[in-house]
Amino acid sequence: MVQLHQAHLLFLALWGGVVLTESVIELWGRSREDLLRPTVVFHYWIDLLVETPILLAVMLSGLVLLLSLDRLSWLHAVKLAAALAAITANGYCIFQVIGRYRALRAGADSARLLALTRRVFLSAVIGMPFAAVAIGLGFFLTLRRFQEAGILSP
Repeated sequence: MVQLHQAHLLFLALWGGVVLTESVIELWGRSREDLLRPTVVFHYWIDLLVETPILLAVMLSGLVLLLSLDRLSWLHAVKLAAALAAITANGYCIFQVIGRYRALRAGADSARLLALTRRVFLSAVIGMPFAAVAIGLGFFLTLRRFQEAGILSP
């Protein structure tokens, strides 16, 4: 049980690091027009090769943890809803990043790319608060579960 929690935490940390890295790249792309096109390309490849597999690992490990529960409390339900909202926002972001990359390849100008970039930022603004709630509840519920199992003292 502890190893599964550790794996899930590792995947969450990797996902958070990727999201923060993408945020820095996106902020630079918005601040300087000469960095906009490289930002579109970098974010596309990061999403395709790094973030999507990590997000799938987060969902799979989270599902296994969910199925290992003896009972589902209302706090678990709130955590699950917040996690699904964060994952949905991130999935929306990935689709926007892919669409923006395709627009770049089709010859979109900077104004169009910036308009599409706003959708990427919107997904982050919506998803991050839900992710924070899910992470906070996840730590609390894991601590409580470990205490009930005798792994940690109360």
